[in-house]
Amino acid sequence: MPTEAFEEPMIGVRDYPTEADARHVGALLVEHGIGATIEPVPAEELPEDGPTAGYRVLVLSHELVRAEETLGLREPDQRVPRDPDEPLKLDKKRPPWKLFAVIWLVAMVTVPAGAFVVTYFFVSR
Repeated sequence: MPTEAFEEPMIGVRDYPTEADARHVGALLVEHGIGATIEPVPAEELPEDGPTAGYRVLVLSHELVRAEETLGLREPDQRVPRDPDEPLKLDKKRPPWKLFAVIWLVAMVTVPAGAFVVTYFFVSR
């Protein structure tokens, strides 16, 4: 059940003169994993000396940059390639395996020993 609090605005990527062109671009965006929809351009937004109809391709606001990069309207962000000879540096700590091993060993000794003591106590009475 969608609520208005979670709705994300749709932003126009580009306007096209025909519905077929807009649908083609929308299908291209969907093929690249970008949710797109097509709607007619409102009459008040059309130029007076231009076409009498148009269609706008809309995407979610967080996908606008990817959509523009996919359509070639924006240059993709350049990433510096990593040197393959340089070892990867992991930021997270390694798990404390020695601590896990000690806890496991203690549990494997104390739980059966405790079960034996409790059983012996109840059986001997």
